[in-house]
Amino acid sequence: MKKTTLGQLLVGLTLFSLIFFTSGNASKLISNCNNLIQERAVSKISGSLLFDCGNGTSAFILRGNVNLTPTFNLPTSSSGTIGPFGISTNGCSGLIILTSGSSIHSQGSNSYVYCLRYSGFTSGGIIPSFSISWS
Repeated sequence: MKKTTLGQLLVGLTLFSLIFFTSGNASKLISNCNNLIQERAVSKISGSLLFDCGNGTSAFILRGNVNLTPTFNLPTSSSGTIGPFGISTNGCSGLIILTSGSSIHSQGSNSYVYCLRYSGFTSGGIIPSFSISWS
């Protein structure tokens, strides 16, 4: 199982992110780094946060004809709406929205970044940390 932890995000204030990968049985998912980097500035009200390995290096690669299932619980916030959460091969365009417990299918070799959308944070706020595991 591959596991990624997304750190606490302070929306409209300061952003702190810390992301970890742990290796496991999802052998078709190849991590490109140990710590992901949040690449986009945090907007005060709404936006998309992109996480990759920095310098345009994707967060992970899916190789071959594979079905993988993500497991995660998006946090909630009284300050705004968190989600959807997904992966993309092109920045955060063409977002493949992930549903916890529902598999995704990949063919060939594709590089992905993580994207988290948020909205309604009119006076700042916090997006609590959460983890995603792949099996």
